[in-house]
Amino acid sequence: MSFHEDLHNAIRTRFKNQVQDVYDSGSLAGKVAYDNAPFDQPADGSLWVRWSVTENLSQQAEIGDPGNNRFRTFGNAVASIFAPIEMGDQNGLQLADAIKAAFQSTIADGVVYRTPSLTMVGRLNNRYWQINVSCPFHSDQFA
Repeated sequence: MSFHEDLHNAIRTRFKNQVQDVYDSGSLAGKVAYDNAPFDQPADGSLWVRWSVTENLSQQAEIGDPGNNRFRTFGNAVASIFAPIEMGDQNGLQLADAIKAAFQSTIADGVVYRTPSLTMVGRLNNRYWQINVSCPFHSDQFA
């Protein structure tokens, strides 16, 4: 696998293990849309999440001998939470808190997670109330 594939997989796996598998005893099973993976939006209008990992910037962080140059990649993982409209925001905010806790200022699998932020997006197509949780990260590669 490549550095970028490993990076994205580490972030997706953390979300699955720390959030999807434990939130409300697995109620998110099958209700998470991962980047370019098959997904059917719940027909019953229940809560679901779109989890997306994007890289923003890469830069050389340290110069060393050949093979010891450090390159740092920055990015964001964003959970877009879609809660049924006019059902209040409690379930969406509880899930947002669980996501923030899972990615709050920690290091795991070679990925440094910084402080997540929450954005209330609001109504989407008069079907859902959208809340975004942005989880900034960076990871280093030596080449």
